[in-house]
Amino acid sequence: MEIKSSILAILFFLGTVFLGTQEVVYYPDPPLVHRLTWLGDPYALRYEILIEKEENGEFLSLVNEITTALSIELSLIPGIYRFGVIPHDLLGRRHNEALEWRAFEVLPALRPEPINFYPTSYTPGVETILTLDIYGRNLIGGAEVSLRLLDDETESVIDSIIPRELSVLDNDRGLQLTLDTLQLDTGAYEILIRNPGGMESGIRSFIVNMPLEITSITQPEESPQPVTVPQTEKPAEPIAEPINEKRGIEIYLEAGWAPMAAIYGQNNIIFGENILPISTLFRSGMVFPNQKFFDYGFELGLSYYVYLATANIYGIGGHSASIESNFLMQRSFGQSSTLSLRAGFGINMPISYNLEVSKRPENSTMYINLGSSAVFPIRDSKTYFGTGLDFSIVLSTDNPSGILRPWLGIGRRF
Repeated sequence: MEIKSSILAILFFLGTVFLGTQEVVYYPDPPLVHRLTWLGDPYALRYEILIEKEENGEFLSLVNEITTALSIELSLIPGIYRFGVIPHDLLGRRHNEALEWRAFEVLPALRPEPINFYPTSYTPGVETILTLDIYGRNLIGGAEVSLRLLDDETESVIDSIIPRELSVLDNDRGLQLTLDTLQLDTGAYEILIRNPGGMESGIRSFIVNMPLEITSITQPEESPQPVTVPQTEKPAEPIAEPINEKRGIEIYLEAGWAPMAAIYGQNNIIFGENILPISTLFRSGMVFPNQKFFDYGFELGLSYYVYLATANIYGIGGHSASIESNFLMQRSFGQSSTLSLRAGFGINMPISYNLEVSKRPENSTMYINLGSSAVFPIRDSKTYFGTGLDFSIVLSTDNPSGILRPWLGIGRRF
């Protein structure tokens, strides 16, 4: 009796060693969705869909739905069905004479149930084709099978291999896979089986062991010939090629000091007489990367002016603000240094003036803006120091003016 118990224990242990590594994994059932489609009618405004299910030899109404689409999605249980489509014309009338029933059958989705496979491991040799047999239940024709190389720790999929051929064995109780051995790599594979209908299961682990030594092809020996030892030269250092870094859309904000000076025309057309304008300038722009010489973008600028009365340098002559929109062309140099060219238009709006200021402008003034600026990185490539010069042409029917506006400030890219 003790001998029989020992034999059974040994057989159980051997079975565990050889078959215990073949772990079956069942994945969650996918949602079963059926899609019915039909041809459209150019004179139809909408369609009435009728679906009936066979019960004891009779078809009973299941779905009656109106839609403007050319398809319908629904979930049906296994059985025999028929469906028909009734078009409604532009006046909403039903055309029953166009009804044509189409019968179809919904088959039950079977879950594959793999039990074992052979061989359980493989070491590549000179052969290029491997046959792998899988045994179980519900291994039907039309199944999709793949080998998935899994990570040892996370069990995430590293690679997936599709067999060259797939055939069904023994009345849906087996599958035979034909694999290309050149696609295999060292590791543990899961054999994933997906039956028609979406139900899938896996069985682990098919082990692939690469050979430890690879013998190189030896060249035939040649008779020794006298050779001269060439003078060794210092190898030339490789020339580092520039790396074109792929950039995304760039957004920037910048602020600075921007005094103004009229170079022709009358200054009081836009600012008023006997004043000295100083201003702060804020800009925000978006630059789109381009493979050509320039990057292109758009820019919005906001300026706030404070006018010092020249008669009293400590007195405030007035305030105004301007807003402008510019088209931008930008070229990068070195480490995030850029040169920008801009062109656009703006409007200057007076806010308040001191009573002592004569010939104050009463209306807003339009102007055309042309300019350029250069920025240089500070600490990192995101924060930069900038300087530039804008030239504005004030649009006035009486006496157009030209104004220079130097700019000095800092900015930040995002």
